[in-house]
Amino acid sequence: MAYAFPISSTNDFKKRLKELKEEHSKAVHHCFAYRIGSDGNNFRSSDDGEPSGSAGKPILGQMDSKDLTNTAIVVVRYFSGTLLGYLA
Repeated sequence: MAYAFPISSTNDFKKRLKELKEEHSKAVHHCFAYRIGSDGNNFRSSDDGEPSGSAGKPILGQMDSKDLTNTAIVVVRYFSGTLLGYLA
């Protein structure tokens, strides 16, 4: 599931992320990206345990392609029980 919401500070983001983690406490990952401010220099992304560069950077890349700022996107991922690339 993906959530997009407006933010004006890192504290806004931290509050919303905390709420989503409480709402989806059984989720395995809460991957995210945000960008704040008109100069675009305040940003962060996280894979939250997914393989490096596989979640947060692509989310931020999509935000940048649409020139989004003062925005955060969090993707909530649940484990489905299937290990990709696993051979029995």
